[in-house]
Parts: sequence; C-alpha cells; structure tokens
Amino acid sequence: MNNNLQEGSILKEKYEIYKCISSREFCNIYKAYDFINKKKVIIKELQNRAIDSKYKEEAIKKLTEEVEIYKNIKHKHMASVIDYFSITSAICEENRQFIIMEYIEGKTLRQIKEERNISIEEISLWLEQICNVFIFLYRINPSLLFYYLSPDHIIITEENNVKLINYGLIRAFRKGPYKNNRYMGITGYSAPEQYGIKEIDTRADIFAMGTIIYYLITCDDPAKHPLNFSPVRSFNTSISIQFARFVSKCLQVKPEERFVNFLDLKETFKTLPLTETQISMEITKKKENQEEISKVTLYKPVGKEVKNWKENLIWIVNKHTGIRYALAIATVILLMAAGFLYRSTSSVQKSAYLLEYNGHGIAIMNTVNGEITGKIETGLTSGGIAVSPDGKYLYVTRTGNRLSVIDIKKEKEINNIMVKDEPVGVKLSREGDKIFVLNRKGNSITVIDRESQMLLAHIPAGKEPVDAVIAGEELYVCNYSSNDISVIDINKNRLLKNIPVERRPVAIAFNSMVQKLYVANSASETVSVIDIKNKKVITTITTPGFARDIAVYPNEKLVCVVIPETKSILLIDPVKNIVSGELLVKKNVASINFSSDGKYFYICSPAIAENQNSEIIVYDTMGKNKVKEIILKNQCIKMVFIPLIRESPVAIGGF
Repeated sequence: MNNNLQEGSILKEKYEIYKCISSREFCNIYKAYDFINKKKVIIKELQNRAIDSKYKEEAIKKLTEEVEIYKNIKHKHMASVIDYFSITSAICEENRQFIIMEYIEGKTLRQIKEERNISIEEISLWLEQICNVFIFLYRINPSLLFYYLSPDHIIITEENNVKLINYGLIRAFRKGPYKNNRYMGITGYSAPEQYGIKEIDTRADIFAMGTIIYYLITCDDPAKHPLNFSPVRSFNTSISIQFARFVSKCLQVKPEERFVNFLDLKETFKTLPLTETQISMEITKKKENQEEISKVTLYKPVGKEVKNWKENLIWIVNKHTGIRYALAIATVILLMAAGFLYRSTSSVQKSAYLLEYNGHGIAIMNTVNGEITGKIETGLTSGGIAVSPDGKYLYVTRTGNRLSVIDIKKEKEINNIMVKDEPVGVKLSREGDKIFVLNRKGNSITVIDRESQMLLAHIPAGKEPVDAVIAGEELYVCNYSSNDISVIDINKNRLLKNIPVERRPVAIAFNSMVQKLYVANSASETVSVIDIKNKKVITTITTPGFARDIAVYPNEKLVCVVIPETKSILLIDPVKNIVSGELLVKKNVASINFSSDGKYFYICSPAIAENQNSEIIVYDTMGKNKVKEIILKNQCIKMVFIPLIRESPVAIGGF
C-alpha cells in the first residue's frame, strides 16, 4: 500500500512536501521546503507500524534520545539534524515520526562513480574527511555509530567536500525490542556483526568504510556479493600492496582483526603509498638524495673543540688579550655571575608538556605566560605520558603499539620501542630505572629497562589496564573491564594478586601519608579506598557522577577526584575517608596535575565541540583560588611537569 505524503502536504505549519525521493516499507524520505526559514530540507518519515505495539513506547523513547544527541552535533562534514516531531492528522492515518535534516547540494559517491573514474587523490581526500567525522563523534560519545555508511549516503559538494547523510536513527524502528545487535544496515556494506552475530561498535563502521574504498578502486559493487570480497589488486594492479593490505584489514570478518578505531585507521592510511607509481618515485628520490650526499666534501676541523662553558670562557680571554684584556676579564666575571644566578635558580618551574587529543606530538608550554613555545613530533599519541625523575626524558605512548622516548633538552624523539597492543599509559619506578607501559588491548604490562631501553618482561594484568600507580615496591594497575586492581611486584616482575573493586575503575592514586590507594570507579560512581598493608578495600565513597581522574595533594591532606558531569573537583579527606568539599570549575574537566613545586594545580579542560578552544585552568593549592585561564587552540587532555632538581651554587673561579 502506497502511503506516501502527497506533494504540497504541510507538516507542522512550516514544512511543505515537494517530492518523495525514497519509499521503503517503514521509511519514506522527502524533499521539502521550510517556508518559515526559506530553505530546502530533507524529511525522514518513520512509521510506527514498523514495531510491535508493546515495544512502541521503548522504541520512540530511544529514537527521541538519539535525535536530541544529533541535534546538538554540528560538523562541517555531516548533514545537521534540524527538528523532530510526531504527527497524527487527517493526512497521516497513523502516528508517524518525522526527522528534519539539512538539505545538501551535490552528488552521491555512487553517482560520481557511475559517471566517471575517481582518482586516488580524491579518494584520499574524502577518506580523511570521513575519518575526521568519526573521530569527532567518538570523542563526544563512543557509542555513536552510523550503521548505514554506503556510497549512497555520502554526498560530495561542489566544493569537493564530503557530507554524510542518513544516520542510522531508523534502526530503533524494527519489529521486536530495540537491541544493539539487531540486523540493520545496507546489504553488501554492513559488517557481519550487524546481522545479529555479536555486539556492534565503531569497528562496524570501519568495515563499511572498507567496502566503500573497495567499491571506488575496483568498480565491483559489494551489494552483488555481500561479505565476499576479491583481492583489490586483481581488479586494479596500480594499487600498491600496502594499500591493498589496508583495505583487506578494514574488511576482516572478525572485528578484533580490523583497525581499533578511526584514529588508528587514519594514521595508518596517511603513511601508505597508495599506488605502485608512488613507491617507484620514493625509491628514485631516495637514490637521488644518497647521490647528493656522496658528492658533499667533508672537511676536518682545525684546532681543539670547545666542549663546555668553562672552556668557552677561557677561549674568550685568550681571544681578547692585549689592548682589550681588562674588558675581557670584566666580561668573564659578568658571564660567570650570570651563570651562578641561573644555576642557583634553576629550580623555577618554567615548562609543561601537553598531550593533545588526536595529536601527533607533545606541545611545550611556558607556564609563566601560557605561551606554546614549541612542539615535539612523535606520531599519533594514544593517551600515556610520563617524565623521568631526572627530568631528562619524556615517554609517550603511540598508536602502532609504540612507546616514544623524547630527549627533553634536544626536544626530539630519540627512540620508539615496540610494546603490546594499544598502549594507553606509562609509569616509571621511583628511581627511574624501570618503565611500565599499560597495554589496554594486550591485557598486560610491558617492563622496560630505562638505561638500555631493552624489554625486561610482559606481565599479565586484568582486562584492559588503563591507569597505574607505584606504592612501595609494587605497581597497582586499574583494570577497566575485569573490575579489579592488579598488584605487581616490580622487583621480580610478576603478578601477585588482583583486588576486586567497583565497576569500571579508570584512575588510581596513592597517598603515602595514610598508606592507602584511591580508585575512581566510573560506572558505579564511587571511589574505592584500599589499604596497601592487607590489600583489601576498606571503604567506598560515593561520588556525584562518574570520575575521570584522581590525584593526591602535594601535602597529601586531600585527594582530588575529577567529576566531568558536575564540572567539578571532589575533595576527599584521606584521614576520615569522607568528602570534605567540592571545587566548582564550571567547565569541562579532563585531568588534574600539580606543579612540581606544589604551589599550583592545573586542570585540562578540552572543548566539547569541534573548532572550539580548550583551556588550562590554574588554581593555587593554598587558597584554591583561580589564578588564570590559558586558552589553547589544540585539545589538551593531560600535562606533565619536569621534576625540580636543585643544584648547588657554583663558586666564582671554580674551574
């Protein structure tokens, strides 16, 4: 039965139906005109007969919640959701749901592909834009999935920009109860798990992305043979082997064998030669560079090399002997005095190192004026950052299962060490002789000797370790999915036991004054307090929302818990183990860190929307008063400081 709305029908006294462009059993899509705002719109009509009456209330409630989420999401590569309403009238014989969306001028990927060949450069540009959308959505809410990604739901505008249309909101309108693993999607472009095999996450959209790339570079439509793909190089021999393997990884049947997320996918894609021609050009360029280097004449330096500031001063004296001897001596004295003052005040906190969301390096910030003074390139970071106790090295976890080693003085990466799957955190022993890397997907801790940078051990932990702290001779590890704390002997590199805590532990801190651990449990909205002597939970403190980070005050008289929902820092008395206060930040809060001198604490406040600045909010630890706000262009989520290392003054003339 055709029950489409007729041309000229008016909805909500403002939307006039112009044309039905798609009609399916439970969903119709129309071009329409908003004559109040004088613009074209797309209307998606969802019919309630798609669901059993006993599940109607549940399905409509779920749909309403998701539409409200999408109404607040704005991205330059997504069609915006404008409005949502239900209507029962003479026009509509049954109650129907209507979603009003932005109208996009342009052609779908399928239309473009049918008209002409698409260059590999265009595919590269569009793929990066699509990745940026999914990275943005994942940051807002990891459960936001597209479900219906296909060449028909990607529009390319006249400016050659991607616009994603037709979000999978209709999936709630199926017969039977709403479930995340019910079949939904587009035949040929949907992941195997969308057929009801298992729970769905962002890797289902990665599969769909792989099918689109496959279609664009082979002209072979996956809809004709769902879940059955031939090697792409059997269709297109100009594609590089590396790019062919990339597509194959996207199309793996098992989700765990695909890319972890769109960050991982994008970072990998950007490093690939896409065609065999590119590989040939790179080889030629390397040969030319080697030939140029071989032509350079190397000259042996004459004289003795000046190695340090003392030899430099002696050189200045020797240079300026004779008529200007007295002036030279005065210069030496002034330079030595300046050196004395600098070395005696070298404990002043000057720099902080910022880990950015979706960043490819570490930003260096002057803590005095808040200016970004430099950036150290590392490759795509994955959430972990630590500084050595001597203040000489930074350690940063990266995608590709790597740990970057950064020389702070040289401000450059000097090594990257292979660890286990998806490293997300890094800790150092108190002496700094051992590095501990938390491998979330590897369910393990990688132990590295700092001096030799050699692997010492891979220690099994619980499921999905996400944070850790050292207390005494033991490493205590938060395991997100197994809901426990692993206790690891750091001398013998072995697991001692697991301590059960509440649901979803995400952060842990140690208070040496009371010899207790504090564990932030995000799902249960609690903080577990563990006595490290008997290694048991002795009490549980309720929080006003899920926690994201936890830290101990420099004087250890307070424990601070970051609560993003209330935009505040909860203050816990570690002696009484009760909430003693709350600091209202009134801004998004990601993490908290204390300056090395203990005078200030810094709150990282990343933006919650694209193209907005993030902030670092600075408070003094004594009065808990806001000192300043530092505006940043990039999304800072963590920061670390160089430990204060006080040096003894050097006496003048102490050569």
